[in-house]
Amino acid sequence: MKRFAALFFMLIMVSIGCCGYNSYITSNNPNNPNNPPNPPNPPNQNTVQAYNTFYGFNDNDNGSGKFSTNVIAYPKSGGNPTDHNVATEGTGTYQDPVTFATGINDIKSRVFPVGGIIYIPFLQKYFMLEDQCAGCDKEKQGQQYHIDLYMGPSDHASDSKALNDCEGKDTGIAGIVMKPPPNLRVDTTTMFQNNQCTIVKH
Repeated sequence: MKRFAALFFMLIMVSIGCCGYNSYITSNNPNNPNNPPNPPNPPNQNTVQAYNTFYGFNDNDNGSGKFSTNVIAYPKSGGNPTDHNVATEGTGTYQDPVTFATGINDIKSRVFPVGGIIYIPFLQKYFMLEDQCAGCDKEKQGQQYHIDLYMGPSDHASDSKALNDCEGKDTGIAGIVMKPPPNLRVDTTTMFQNNQCTIVKH
């Protein structure tokens, strides 16, 4: 009886070991069509709705009415806790965020502190507050916040129609994550390059 029990126990252990091993291989094989899709980012309690707009080199101004510039209100070289000296479309990672702007009231109240980072789920990118938006305090489309997201090159103007069309394409109300963790999923696809709108929505 003891021998039978021991044999039965060994069969169970072999079965568990076998099944566990196969399950592990399946879940780590990216080419297996039976794999479930990657899980979405978990919901974040710091997500708020905001009016999202876009701007680029062409429609950026230096604060004195001069457009077609890469000047930002809070450059790193000015002693600010920011990453860039000019408006920059980074890769969108936590370590290389994209420049964004908002109204002076929300900056002064530290809703969006200078150098603060947000995450936008529908773009799967991180953004850093490095600039100021003249109209963002008033033009909120019924939302509590209005943010302006930089896209495109930092060193030259783009085709005006192509840039304007891309800026308007995904303007609207969307969720943003305040004070996000650094490990959320990121899509590093450039949003605007070579006069082409390459935004990827998620």
